[in-house]
Amino acid sequence: MLSCTVICVIFSIVILGIRSEISCTFSRSTKKVKCGSQECSANTDDTPVGEYKLGAVEWNSGKERNWVNLYPKKKSGSGYWDYYCENPDSGRSKIALHPGSVSQGCISVPDSQCWGKLETLLKQQTPYSFSVTGVEHSGLGYLTTFSCNGNWLNSQKIKTVSVIGSLQVTS
Repeated sequence: MLSCTVICVIFSIVILGIRSEISCTFSRSTKKVKCGSQECSANTDDTPVGEYKLGAVEWNSGKERNWVNLYPKKKSGSGYWDYYCENPDSGRSKIALHPGSVSQGCISVPDSQCWGKLETLLKQQTPYSFSVTGVEHSGLGYLTTFSCNGNWLNSQKIKTVSVIGSLQVTS
């Protein structure tokens, strides 16, 4: 016979949609990224300090490897910015967690074995839909811009992305 606790937990997860998500940290001073019990040395040149949502692990065809987009929390605390748009709080865009060497603003894990373990852990997380402020599409012909502030080509929009957890970047 199932205990009341087990039944309540199952009810909460299935009926109420309560989910658990992974929580990660990255210290710029120690150059370590940690998700759950997996810790890896990592590089960055200027990833802004703050809170981010971790996107679901995705294949980046331009880089020929898996990639995790980072969605920065707005300084106002009223939501998160899209990966693709220039964040007016930091002036940065396209910040990610990925394998390989240093790339501008990203957190990169140079040790392929450590990245493999981290990637496996991240892939085990269940993605869920999350709203960010950004742009769905903008540009005319060859000119494509991504802006969080909007202009005559585009305006701020709420965009739905898939995320798996959070990342705290500290100095």
